[in-house]
Amino acid sequence: MKYRIEQFDEFSIIGIKYCVKTKNAFNEVPEIWAEAKEKGIFEQLWQIRKTAHKIRGILGVCANGDFGKNEEFDYILAIVSEQSASGEMIKMDFPESSWAVFEVQEPEGIQQIWERLMDWISSSDYELANLPAIECYLPIEENKNELWVPIHKKTTI
Repeated sequence: MKYRIEQFDEFSIIGIKYCVKTKNAFNEVPEIWAEAKEKGIFEQLWQIRKTAHKIRGILGVCANGDFGKNEEFDYILAIVSEQSASGEMIKMDFPESSWAVFEVQEPEGIQQIWERLMDWISSSDYELANLPAIECYLPIEENKNELWVPIHKKTTI
């Protein structure tokens, strides 16, 4: 799997939160995206984005699911932004952190990374950090998408 390690200062996202059943995630999440497209949510998010941030594009933030261990999780359709949340939108702050960033060429590739993530973790020098993971869907002209997974170095005893 092609990846790089990134270090980030704190940042915030703004978006709309959905509750997803973990066992149905690969079916429910595409439905969320289809509904968001119909409602014009992508355009709303794009207008409030922070343009000079490394995590760019429309985001699918996977929170409170303990990386697939919980029966459900929050899926937040979001964007990195410095603005305040309004209406049905919520704001989530992220602390300074390290990330493993996996690149894929097509949207379906994100699902493949999720399926292989635990194997990668077990063979790497990293552990999962207690932060949400971020699916980053970049503008079509970039011809790639990214999965941002919060990590920290494994500790040895």
